[in-house]
Amino acid sequence: MTVILELTPALEARLRDRAIARGIDPASYAVAVLGDALGPAESETREGELLRCLDLGFSPETWARYRALVARRRDESISQGELDELTGLTDRLELANARRLEAVAELSRIRGKTFQETFDELGLGPIGEPYDE
Repeated sequence: MTVILELTPALEARLRDRAIARGIDPASYAVAVLGDALGPAESETREGELLRCLDLGFSPETWARYRALVARRRDESISQGELDELTGLTDRLELANARRLEAVAELSRIRGKTFQETFDELGLGPIGEPYDE
């Protein structure tokens, strides 16, 4: 989009001086100043929120506990309390993965891309480490 602005000579000089001080051309500097003044577009803000959703997962300590419980289950030495804990952790993990998929779907709509294109661009895989049952 092309916009023609009528600047006063004093404002034009200030714009030019600040652009030169930053080592960029005045037109690029004007676009940056307008962008800062207007703030991010709603879609950009929403994209940031959705991208943050992709990083949700367990802490390293919780992953260690999860792996230990899975090992105990495989060894058939898991107690009922531990099995209940493992079930709760697994439910949390599945919910986190479902939320990630919803975020990718919404990002795909915002970006006008397919789900698979967005998923691949983001380099996503399942949260967690795969293990053999």
